[in-house]
Amino acid sequence: MAPVEARALPDALEPLVEYFGAISGQHSDWDAYRAAMQRQGKALVRVSVERWGPVSRGGFPARLVSDS
Repeated sequence: MAPVEARALPDALEPLVEYFGAISGQHSDWDAYRAAMQRQGKALVRVSVERWGPVSRGGFPARLVSDS
């Protein structure tokens, strides 16, 4: 099973800022973002994917499916 990490506030606050920045770039007001995350009671769950599969070939273009 892949490692899973769950964080609740206040420990989740800075990782939520990092996540938003990685996905959407700069926020116009980081303090307001942090306040909104706290007000909404947000949490963060990270799942580290180690592998996936098997890949179904149905519906995939042949050029995207490797035989290995």
